[in-house]
Amino acid sequence: MNILFEDSESTTDTISIPDDLVLDLEDADNTTETTSKSTKATPKAKTKTAAKPSAKPTAKPTPKPKKAVAAPSSVSPDRKNFEKNYDAVLKNVDMPTGGVTLQMLRAIKGSNQTQDHLNKITKKTMRDVVYDLVWKPGSISTLPENIQAQFLDMNLVHESKEAVRILQRAINSASAMPSVSVDGILRKGVASAANKTISKDVNLLKAERCLYYAEEIRRKPNQKQFWVQRFTRAISLG
Repeated sequence: MNILFEDSESTTDTISIPDDLVLDLEDADNTTETTSKSTKATPKAKTKTAAKPSAKPTAKPTPKPKKAVAAPSSVSPDRKNFEKNYDAVLKNVDMPTGGVTLQMLRAIKGSNQTQDHLNKITKKTMRDVVYDLVWKPGSISTLPENIQAQFLDMNLVHESKEAVRILQRAINSASAMPSVSVDGILRKGVASAANKTISKDVNLLKAERCLYYAEEIRRKPNQKQFWVQRFTRAISLG
């Protein structure tokens, strides 16, 4: 009698497992890794703090350079006019001291001035002396502009009254009848008459000045040596 024994494995009940519970090994590993990562403590988020200001000061923008404003000139118009005419005189004739005498220098700088001081006179002192002792007292600025340089030179060569008398004779030579008195005083009427006559013909003043030199030589023959120099000086200026 043959007794048949079934395979023990076959006798075991088959347990069916739902598909959603079957985990692939790779999925299992990923799941484990994900789980382990999720279990790690989440690091605290760092709170951003306000940036501290830099210790170095912020460079300031370079300011634009201001335009240079010319300082107002302190030189008066009369002084400028004098400088122009005096320059014309100096160009016309060589005068080492600019027409300044020792007496004139002492009148401005004091009695202690010597000939050595005069010989070493500066251009500024030269101009200051002539302006203060010749130009202003002689009222040269009241005359027509085109004869001011000539008249300034006349004042440097002669005494102021003699220079005015030469001018007055020149004015009278312009008409048949004298219009001004030849007294050596420069009045407003003389300046006005010069504006009507000499300013229109400067040669009248030059001729009268040369005539003065000629008459002076007649009186003082020893002055002949200066005739050509003085004549040239008179006709070359202005």
